[in-house]
Amino acid sequence: MFIKKSLLLVIVFNFVQVNCICILPVTGQPFAAGTAPMGVAFSPLVNGKIFSSVTNFADTSISTYQVDTSTGVNSGVFTSVSAPVATGIGPFAVAYSPLINNNLFVGVANEIGSVTIYISDLTTGALSVVGTFAAGAATKGIAFSPVINGNNLLVAASNQGDNTVSVYSVQSTTGVLTQVPGSPFVAGAEPLGIAFSPIVNGNLFAAITNVNGNTISVFSVNMGTGAFSLISTVPLPGVLGPRSIAFSPLVSCNLFAFVPDQTDNVVITFQVNTNTGAFTQVSTAPSGLTPTAVAFSPLVNGILLSGVANQGETSASIYNVNTNTGSLSQLTSAGSPFATGNVPDGLAFSPLVNQRVFFAIANGGSANISVYKVIYAPLLLSAALNCATKTVTITGSSADAGATISVIADGVTVIGTGIADALGNFSFSLPLATSNHTITVTQTIGACTTEQSNSIAIICSPVGPVSDLVRAIIQKYCPFLSV
Repeated sequence: MFIKKSLLLVIVFNFVQVNCICILPVTGQPFAAGTAPMGVAFSPLVNGKIFSSVTNFADTSISTYQVDTSTGVNSGVFTSVSAPVATGIGPFAVAYSPLINNNLFVGVANEIGSVTIYISDLTTGALSVVGTFAAGAATKGIAFSPVINGNNLLVAASNQGDNTVSVYSVQSTTGVLTQVPGSPFVAGAEPLGIAFSPIVNGNLFAAITNVNGNTISVFSVNMGTGAFSLISTVPLPGVLGPRSIAFSPLVSCNLFAFVPDQTDNVVITFQVNTNTGAFTQVSTAPSGLTPTAVAFSPLVNGILLSGVANQGETSASIYNVNTNTGSLSQLTSAGSPFATGNVPDGLAFSPLVNQRVFFAIANGGSANISVYKVIYAPLLLSAALNCATKTVTITGSSADAGATISVIADGVTVIGTGIADALGNFSFSLPLATSNHTITVTQTIGACTTEQSNSIAIICSPVGPVSDLVRAIIQKYCPFLSV
């Protein structure tokens, strides 16, 4: 039996993993903060919304903003959700928790020696104080763990004044903190930067940079009790005053940790053994002057970014991370390194939303926040080939408003372009010969062009016998067709 009409077979493939990075300043940035903003953090994506909070060291307050997650011209704009909320004296660092039991918490490390916890309204982002909890002396770093076993959460704070780390369990419905047995735990000399790893191979690790010891304290975390056990103290020869540390997401079965080196103006890459937590230095990469804060982006389309705030030259260096080796390549796109305000102290990346990620820098010397958007390839939703008219109709979303959409056949040939509308959607038709093709798209904003999108294969079968393979596919997915 024969099919009476030409057959269109559409197959969706994974994202093309190439490294074209498009970074643009957000409209209206920098955004006003309080006096001497130090730390900055983004919330997870909650009901399509992202929030960001900044600690204002000299004002003893925290400012919170809603981030515009649209694809229009206001994409990434920070809008204050309320007046600044009081903290303890000397708010140094801030962190958002993961979402747990439909609650979102915010923690602030207060230099006076305490941790203040807030609950964030999931609709407005407004913060309500849960309480202030005693820590050690000169508390300066704070980090939440991933959610453990579905309903457990930890928060840890580094105490620079007494060389310890305070670790608390977080009551998932109220946000109340309780120090875990054995807390505080001994760290190195003047601990400052602190981070939890993702859970890998059933293990959870934490790491702290010790400013006066010029070392990293690496701990295993008991996911039942929350107790920290020292694995190793990693020396940093020639490094003076390491201030921050960040773990990567798990990528290509690898886990990395990055530490900025203010002495040599480089970023140090360590590979982390996911079974033992052992750190092995694998490479360094140049930064700007006096790199301080460090952070990772989420993994998007096979692309992982990292960034550091360069306090000595009012800039941020953004890197493409090799997910196999952890080596860094500083971006050479327009604007790199990216301008900040005076004395950039904190840096953070947002989660992915609508094919874009934002990063923010808290500028302690200019009382504001610099914000940029990383724009990835738009989403290709459909590519339908009309075998009779020899045209292909493209539809997609999540482009930048007004971006030029280029349609690419077989990863090589641009067959035509169209324009995204004000909401970032696009739909148009182009001539294309009736043969087998794989279709992708890119978007261009100014001089910046993204990587290629997810791909869709379009196959136009002429009238004639249907092969066994095609017959099997049709019978599985389109049983109403007679073949």
